[in-house]
Amino acid sequence: MIVKKQFDIITTEVFQEGVGQLWMKDYFDPLNFGLPKKYYVVSGECIRFDYHFQNNIVYSINFESSIRGNDESKNMTQKTWAREFRIFKDNHGNVELWLDSGARKNKYN
Repeated sequence: MIVKKQFDIITTEVFQEGVGQLWMKDYFDPLNFGLPKKYYVVSGECIRFDYHFQNNIVYSINFESSIRGNDESKNMTQKTWAREFRIFKDNHGNVELWLDSGARKNKYN
């Protein structure tokens, strides 16, 4: 039996190039960081960003995670993750998701 790791999501953020931070959500109690986080995922599961993304804008999404149940004061597992993307939608309603360096390319060149 394969056991998938669980990860606490500490915070999520959305940035827009040239604008800055658009949205941020913390999933911890700032008065007691050691309490279990309010949001966690299993490895391979998608992370939820409660933000309405628009077409043809370059975004950067970031999140911080740690291994669920880990005592960070004894064993640091906290990591920051980031990804750039842009959503392209053509006149027919077809949608493409371009990631990282592809997000910065001009679709029509």
